[in-house]
Amino acid sequence: MFICIIKPLFTTSGQIIVCLIFTIYTIFAFYGALQMRDGMKLGQLLNDKSYAKLYFDTLDKEFSLSPLVQFIITEPIPYWRNDYMKRITDLAKNAKQLEGRNFC
Repeated sequence: MFICIIKPLFTTSGQIIVCLIFTIYTIFAFYGALQMRDGMKLGQLLNDKSYAKLYFDTLDKEFSLSPLVQFIITEPIPYWRNDYMKRITDLAKNAKQLEGRNFC
């Protein structure tokens, strides 16, 4: 059975058909890649009837991603001490109030 299906693909006409199918597939894939835009939400890439669209729309609505801020602390921190943890928390709060940042 396997030989009956694969054997015609090794003929010249079979190779032309396979190359034609591959070329058509590649053209549609390239066209689809051109339709994507930077900043698109995942829900916009799905069919309106897809269950995943509802999931991604809810995820976008309930959990907003704010810009990430990274702090580099060069000395060891004793996390068991509350005063150190309060200083780190205050540092994060102050970073949210920086001018030019729009945090939700």
